[in-house]
Amino acid sequence: MFRRLKQGCVATIAVAVLLFASLSCVREVRLRVTKQMRWECAPEHYMPAYPEAQPVRFRYVENPHFDEIASGRGLCDQLKSRDKPVVAVEFEVWGDRVRGLRGFNEIAVDDKPIINVGGWGGSGGDDSKLPHPLETEFRHEVSMAK
Repeated sequence: MFRRLKQGCVATIAVAVLLFASLSCVREVRLRVTKQMRWECAPEHYMPAYPEAQPVRFRYVENPHFDEIASGRGLCDQLKSRDKPVVAVEFEVWGDRVRGLRGFNEIAVDDKPIINVGGWGGSGGDDSKLPHPLETEFRHEVSMAK
């Protein structure tokens, strides 16, 4: 009986080691994703410590239940001068095939880089049961790259 128990423990440990090794070999994937978004200036998120940073709330056209707040040097003024209700926001997204999307940053609006000078940033949403639009896009892109 002791021998059978010992063999079971060895097999369990071997499986655990293989599982750990396979998960630790999962490579991080970094992508650039562009989403069409509505925007509005978000002065309620202005931070006096970062006077050049103008916060803007972006809502995904495909699912307005989710929004992103990004700050950039003169960002609100730039978007006002363009007079477009919908803009193309480029994101850098990263994650892996096992856990999916792990993080993202807004990096450009209509091909113009967002100049980071500090300030507010964040992601939010209401009680939508749908997955975050960037998670959906990330899973799609990763599955296409196999």
